[in-house]
Amino acid sequence: MFAQNRCKLLTDARIIKIIFSIIILQVSALSFAVPTYSYSRGHTFYSGIVDSITQNFISASGKTFKLQKKPKVYVHFKKNNTIMIKPAQLSEVSKGSKVTLKIFSGKVIEIFIERY
Repeated sequence: MFAQNRCKLLTDARIIKIIFSIIILQVSALSFAVPTYSYSRGHTFYSGIVDSITQNFISASGKTFKLQKKPKVYVHFKKNNTIMIKPAQLSEVSKGSKVTLKIFSGKVIEIFIERY
């Protein structure tokens, strides 16, 4: 009787191992698919001090980037120990401003002016 129960337990353990292996394989296959998807839609950030800016290009800390036709511009500022954000104009970006650039497909799509 004990031997039959032991065989049944081993069989149940094998089934659990098989199910667990299948789950692991599916999760690992998903982990290979997700980075490819997110990479194709990804963006990068670059922080620096503005050297120069025109309607088409911005140069920050020695690197030059092309601007999107109408990049979004925001100002980060500190108010009562809280960092706030408000919309701004491209004309507010000037030489010497500390900025963070959001770059997508080689073009700057957002500019964050840091004033804190």
